[in-house]
Amino acid sequence: MKKRFSVIIIVLLSIGLLIWRTSFSKIEKLLPININISAVMVKQGQYIELIIDNITSSNLTVETNIVKADNFKLYYDDNKAFCFIPIMVTKLPGIYYIRIYDDITLIEDYLITIAEEDFAIQYLVVEPSLFQEVTSSKAYDEYKQAINKAQSYDVKERWWEHEFIQPVPGRITTEFGIKRYTNDNPSPTRHLGIDIANDKGTEVKATASGRVVFADYLTTAGNFVIIAHGMGLFSYYAHLDSLNVVENQDVKQGAVIGNMGSTGFATGPHLHFELTFHRVAINPWQFFKK
Repeated sequence: MKKRFSVIIIVLLSIGLLIWRTSFSKIEKLLPININISAVMVKQGQYIELIIDNITSSNLTVETNIVKADNFKLYYDDNKAFCFIPIMVTKLPGIYYIRIYDDITLIEDYLITIAEEDFAIQYLVVEPSLFQEVTSSKAYDEYKQAINKAQSYDVKERWWEHEFIQPVPGRITTEFGIKRYTNDNPSPTRHLGIDIANDKGTEVKATASGRVVFADYLTTAGNFVIIAHGMGLFSYYAHLDSLNVVENQDVKQGAVIGNMGSTGFATGPHLHFELTFHRVAINPWQFFKK
């Protein structure tokens, strides 16, 4: 009798434990969505990172009036969603919004303040025939096709870390975002990367791990490499003297991808280095160790 009673007690305890575990599991699954935003006050040329945790829905969407919808998207990894929203250098200062929905239900609404960055002004004088060649519609179309090709690679995995390496040592000759007037042209262009000068042949290294999505010669950029680092982030390396990689090649951070030169629209040996989220250029210094 006692033995039968003990067996019944054990069975009841086992059932109770199973029910408790099941209930606890359901509670875990019903944890509220957790959203981390990197900043609500930013400057032109910076970016905003969203990390959404405890995802229980596949119907999440992000809306914003900061940038066009084709320049940001949600990427999923390890039960989290990531979204990177770049701020154009020409974005007017003011108040904007980021809204996150689960299906049609608004779950978060952020007000974002974009402040003006104090970009420098540069005056550049180049040989007129060279300037005409690199600003021709033919050169523009060639560059646009290269960017379209590179952007067609949508590497969804995140291959990059927050701390990048400077791709080449040297002297910074042109900073990100400056307003550049060339040959007294009254309409300025914007410099969307940083220029680093050094000796011809200096090794140029991949700033972070990724996949080479373009490696060829262009009229404006000369020998040109583009690397996709995943989740919409791309790095660009222009004016190389020679290329050490080919398209579709995977590279690790620090791999030599070419050598510094002055090919394309360049007045001397230097590297034009650029970072974009999708097609919007952002300040590369945000990714380097301070």
